[in-house]
Amino acid sequence: MKPKAIVCDIDGCLLDVSKLYLEIHKRGLKGQEMWNFFHENANNPQYVDKIEQIFNLLNLYGKAGYSIIILTARRDIIAKSTLHKLCDEYLHLSLSYLSQMIVRPVDKEGVPSHIFKKTELENLQEQYDIELVIDDEYTNCATFKEMGLTVLRVLRKNNADKNE
Repeated sequence: MKPKAIVCDIDGCLLDVSKLYLEIHKRGLKGQEMWNFFHENANNPQYVDKIEQIFNLLNLYGKAGYSIIILTARRDIIAKSTLHKLCDEYLHLSLSYLSQMIVRPVDKEGVPSHIFKKTELENLQEQYDIELVIDDEYTNCATFKEMGLTVLRVLRKNNADKNE
């Protein structure tokens, strides 16, 4: 029997990055310049806030024995600082709950988020019984639903997703 798992995205789910996107817009950044600024500031408390409700939900699942897996399109170069921020400063989630954090490797930077995450979820399904996937992007959620997974889509007043 496979262990039960909850898979959760970071940006827009665990962390509100709307202030970061506002700063990017204010500076007029586009393309690679935009993503470079995003990743340089993705863990900066000046631009990033914790989404308390999702942290609480993950803690409840963790205490109930579920494996918590973070699946994000963030670059692997900020994986260590992101993990530190989530576990120590924001999440206060026991590392015993957090089974793994999957980030986008450099060689997958051009792959759309929903395709990258679909591939990773297919791999995870070999090891885990995925009970729930938490994401904020419409395309990601639609892809996960097509895979037969139960999806919780995080919608907040600051969501920038146009496919609501």
